[in-house]
Amino acid sequence: MTAARPGHHDASVVDLLIEALVKCSDARRRRNAAKALGQFGPLARHAVYDLAAALRDPDAGVRWHSARSLGRIGPTAMSAISDLASALRDPVGPVRAAAAETLAAVWTAMLPPEPAAGQGGGKS
Repeated sequence: MTAARPGHHDASVVDLLIEALVKCSDARRRRNAAKALGQFGPLARHAVYDLAAALRDPDAGVRWHSARSLGRIGPTAMSAISDLASALRDPVGPVRAAAAETLAAVWTAMLPPEPAAGQGGGKS
């Protein structure tokens, strides 16, 4: 089996991490899985649904790492926007902050780029 390490993007490792996030009864392992999924960035895009669901985990650390990992996945996390918005009401401040940061990052990534100086269509 291939070990998960930054720079080595193996879909089977992402699948194993998703399984740990969803099925493991140990909160520490779920936290580690949520954190590790973020290290895969956009290559973990098929984890968005499960990370969004983990925003409702009983463990605040799992919720925090899930919000942060969604932000690292990028614009694909837009499908988790309602879950992130709900996380803004989390009873734990750092979880709310992570959700807000991720919402801002995902939203910003979805905006069209601003025109370069001199290309704005205004009068010169």
